[in-house]
Amino acid sequence: MLAPGGLMEHMTWEDVRAAAQAELPVVLAVGSTEQHGPHLPLNTDSIIPVGIAAHTGRRLPLVVAPPLRFGASLHYDQDRYHLGLEAFYHDTQDRLAANELPTESYTLVEANASYRLPVGGSSVFLFLKGTNLLDEDARQHTSPLKDIVPLPGRSWHFGARAEF
Repeated sequence: MLAPGGLMEHMTWEDVRAAAQAELPVVLAVGSTEQHGPHLPLNTDSIIPVGIAAHTGRRLPLVVAPPLRFGASLHYDQDRYHLGLEAFYHDTQDRLAANELPTESYTLVEANASYRLPVGGSSVFLFLKGTNLLDEDARQHTSPLKDIVPLPGRSWHFGARAEF
């Protein structure tokens, strides 16, 4: 008997065996564990894809495996300063559908720094962000354009935002 939404973590081992014998497809949702400020839980990026997969599992016979979380982030805040460093690993995709090409693994590393400058009754937010710092040839396996257009290479963004 499948659990509502087909969530494997709510199934018994007998349920999993029955699903395997029925050759039900297994959906593996992938998300990260990182901070999102004081208002959201650390697993927000895992809750969303698991929720989408579970919703699909209520409509179709499938099993939703527990999410893999391949990523980490470090953040430091002190008064008006913020520093952040993130790394996310994307594994090789070589289990393919017809007419589909494999994608190689890659790791995306990002860094950011910001400073909030008070100006009268408002503030100016200054920031610097670096993305794909390893300059990886990153191709999202789920993109129909992955064989033509990779994700952007190393880039730096500097900006200011005024709040009033």
